Amino acid sequence: MLTDHKEFAKKQNLERGKAMEKQVLKAQEFQLTDENGKIRARLALSEKQTPFLCLYDNETNPKATLLLSESQQPELILYDDNGKPAVVISLNKGLPFLLLNKKEANITLGISQAGHPAIEAYDQKGNPRFYLTIEKEHTGLILSRKDLIKQIAFIASNTNSFIALSAPQGLPMISIDVDDKEPHIFITDKKQEAYIVPLENLMEKLEEERIIVIEKSPNKKDDK
Repeated sequence: MLTDHKEFAKKQNLERGKAMEKQVLKAQEFQLTDENGKIRARLALSEKQTPFLCLYDNETNPKATLLLSESQQPELILYDDNGKPAVVISLNKGLPFLLLNKKEANITLGISQAGHPAIEAYDQKGNPRFYLTIEKEHTGLILSRKDLIKQIAFIASNTNSFIALSAPQGLPMISIDVDDKEPHIFITDKKQEAYIVPLENLMEKLEEERIIVIEKSPNKKDDK
């Protein structure tokens, strides 16, 4: 009888343990508070019904948030002392993305849909000022003025190197193309017509009239 009683008690304990394991706690929001009642962590759903976990400092200022975006992509946000996002790490359509943000400027690092890495730097108004990308056939760098009118572009490929400078209003544009044989200098005037300029005459003609018409490219017909 004693043995039977022990076996029955053991069986009851096992069944009770299994029942405890199956218990599920469900809620719309969970809050973790400290001994002073301040919220230090919050697990909830946003207005768009996407889950997020937010961690707070001892003054209940948000410091980090882990969430799913509206496109159901994971995202991690780190906040500065003013509660503004300072670092954002996320996936954009499955591709990694990093944002470093400050009031004066921000930098992004990511992978394009074509699989090419790229770095962009923006000023405080959100204008792109620096862009660097590495693709299969070439590497490109673009430096821009705040109004995006003046730009310098550097491109290096497997066959040649290319530098382009654009003046105010985007024209005239000077481009230097260096291939395996020799450098070529192209000038685009205000009518957007391109000309080839001998290197030895470049500075002289720039000082003289700024728009250079010395030797026209082969595909340009002489109007004279």
